[in-house]
Amino acid sequence: MSELVLKIQNAQGSNDALEKLIAEYQSFILACASRAVNHFVTKSDDEWSIALIAFNEAVQNYDSTKGDFRGFSNLIIRRRLNDHLKKEYRRMNEVPTEPMILQGGLSMGENEAAGDDGTHAAEAVSEDSVSGNTAAWPGQYTISDKISAVQQELKVFGFSFFDVSDSTPRAAKTKDACVKAAAVMLKTPAFLTMLKESGTLPISKLASVSGVKRKILERHRRYIIAAVVILNGDYPLLAEYMRTVKDEVDRL
Repeated sequence: MSELVLKIQNAQGSNDALEKLIAEYQSFILACASRAVNHFVTKSDDEWSIALIAFNEAVQNYDSTKGDFRGFSNLIIRRRLNDHLKKEYRRMNEVPTEPMILQGGLSMGENEAAGDDGTHAAEAVSEDSVSGNTAAWPGQYTISDKISAVQQELKVFGFSFFDVSDSTPRAAKTKDACVKAAAVMLKTPAFLTMLKESGTLPISKLASVSGVKRKILERHRRYIIAAVVILNGDYPLLAEYMRTVKDEVDRL
């Protein structure tokens, strides 16, 4: 049994081992994400969070009898980011054709980001497989527990964690406005109370205080609410998905 397989098996049952594995493979995760989306990805980008969750999914579902782990995890990261990109391109509409990476999945013989050993990726796991995770992140909960928990919170507002990408602003100016709005929400207890009690974003009052246009708040309501729920709750890993908002909160 290889050293890597032992590390993965340990990571499947130990949060300390999982954290060490992620730290060791951070560059690999970023490289896979960058290849998947055809641009350089950093830990400040939303793609990093999606890739990180996908890597955890790969760790929890890896079977050494089905192939090389690097190829397998690359495949899962690529597919999760492809799903994300497909949603983005459907939303943007102005893009006439999808990029090459969206025109079909990886073949079993493909070994991008899997090293030079020529081993192939294992079979892809289903979208639901993340619910089977058993390794814990810091604290007593698993990443799937955290996703399930935030899903329940967001359900009150009529959407799920995985719907947030559809509402995520892409234009820099618009994203800055949404980040500011979310930060103002988080820094204003009265707004948090309104959100919790009404189940809706206090758009009029938020627009007045933040200076962000109502149209932007309405269009990106899900993104703002998700940022508030995640950063106001106990979701340290998922908070990486909203890093820019957290930075703005710290700045205010």
